[in-house]
Amino acid sequence: MKPRCGVILLAAAAALLGTGCSGTASAPGAPASATIPLLTVGTLSGTSTLNPLTTQGCATDFCGLFMERLLRFSPQNALEPELATSVTQPSPVTYVYHLRHGVTFWDGHPMTSADVVASLDFQRAPASETVTYYTNVKNIEADGPYTVVVTLKKPDSGWPFTVAYEGVIFEKAFLDAHKTTLGNPGVLIEGTGPWKVDSFDPTTGIELSANPHWWGGKVPIKHVTFKFFATETGEALAMRAGEIDVAFPQDGLAFKTTSGARLESWLDSNVGYFAMNTKLAPWNDVHVRRAVAYALNRVSIIAANGGPGSATPVSAFLPALDLRTLGSQPQVSALLSSIPSYPYDLATARREMAESAYPHGFTASMNTIQYGSFTNMDQSSNCDRR
Repeated sequence: MKPRCGVILLAAAAALLGTGCSGTASAPGAPASATIPLLTVGTLSGTSTLNPLTTQGCATDFCGLFMERLLRFSPQNALEPELATSVTQPSPVTYVYHLRHGVTFWDGHPMTSADVVASLDFQRAPASETVTYYTNVKNIEADGPYTVVVTLKKPDSGWPFTVAYEGVIFEKAFLDAHKTTLGNPGVLIEGTGPWKVDSFDPTTGIELSANPHWWGGKVPIKHVTFKFFATETGEALAMRAGEIDVAFPQDGLAFKTTSGARLESWLDSNVGYFAMNTKLAPWNDVHVRRAVAYALNRVSIIAANGGPGSATPVSAFLPALDLRTLGSQPQVSALLSSIPSYPYDLATARREMAESAYPHGFTASMNTIQYGSFTNMDQSSNCDRR
């Protein structure tokens, strides 16, 4: 099943954040060139630090407003330049990033290859939570002030995309001065993004202001305030009271009812799945896995998560949107049609169970995500228990 990418609920100021990614959108009725004085965003994705070494730091989505990467994803899910204007590949394991000239950090210091190397080396340190993205990296070196060379241990078709969702760039001098406190409240971080961090309180939120020297031009929103909420109910009530303009809840329909806001949703390439550990019983039995696959009613699961239109049933782990970066639409369609699928079919599920080592069923524990008002869909699969 393919879940919602997110839900945006807009009240008075309905401007999508233009992040450092791909442009901006102004509030309804306002000229495209107008500057919005303030946008207040509610989020359950609070953070305890702005340090990019942790998954609770600048791995969170809103850090893209003030931290930038070498590349970024376009609205069509293609790679495009951000802090690197281009990349060349002289060998299967070598990537050469040509940096954008004239980029400065918020303090006015120019960004060079030394900052990029220091940032990426910092994030691939063995003790970091982000090291998993760099396990195939042999070394990262500067080749002049505006060129960075990444050498891999072996060819990796996934590496070009890594620097578009990981590897934020920050100032080396600031890192050297704050190695043990980087990202902490009162210390913060020094980035290049369209907004700069003015203040940060892990219990309440973050205050951002437009970077007047941003290389991308005029920033369309002067101030951005992130307010952290413990529950989506509190967040919805804050929107009803006019205290926030935008929110990204998991339970969009419930949020809409409580907040009275306009609901907008879209699909992306995230995938929700039922995972089975093939090294442990009973999941190491292929007939059990097939039975479960046939017993999963994807339509019912989608209905429990917001109803038709909130997601699209899929049978492959990799969505077509992701595969489009590797081939044409006909090629992707042909590949997906060649993969075995398991449509909802209880009769076939029973036959598979009868062929398994557990013809009379089995008992197993299941872990499930608990996040905000995220709908627990584990009981909506309509598995036949007879």
